[in-house]
Amino acid sequence: MSKTILQVPVSKELKERAEEAASKQGFSSLQESVRIFLNELSQGSLKISFEPVVRLTTKAESRYEELTKDLESGRNVESVRDVKNLMSKLNENYHRNFKKNFRKRISPHENLVKKFEERLELFLKNPKNPLLKDHALIGKRIRLRAFSVTGDIRVVYFMAGDKLYLLDVGTHAQVY
Repeated sequence: MSKTILQVPVSKELKERAEEAASKQGFSSLQESVRIFLNELSQGSLKISFEPVVRLTTKAESRYEELTKDLESGRNVESVRDVKNLMSKLNENYHRNFKKNFRKRISPHENLVKKFEERLELFLKNPKNPLLKDHALIGKRIRLRAFSVTGDIRVVYFMAGDKLYLLDVGTHAQVY
């Protein structure tokens, strides 16, 4: 086997952080982790995706902690079959937080209601559709995720098996 040296200019700080991360993941060296990565990449057996992560504020963490307790206990939870059914139930009965915020932040704007319906339908068909900009939320409950309805409107949700729980909806500043 002939060998080639691959040189990648990086800052000293980045190299040190990467060495530490490689060590934490069980690699004997950064070089070993890069070699394995390149081998998997060259064989086409590696799918690479970059997913932004959003850190929740302390206030948002507390709010979502309460909401997930409700979900786990089955309080204030309503089941729906599809987007049309969900939209009719939002006018009746749904988790109090999502329903309240949907009515206050989205319902007054017909264009946002329509966009919400479109994006929720898209999410139900393919949660990884790039238009949704789906991403994890970092906090006490790292199981929470969010997707975009518009450039600034987000839906915070929780998945349990094949069940989708909508927790909050609003602008970036309102939900995070």
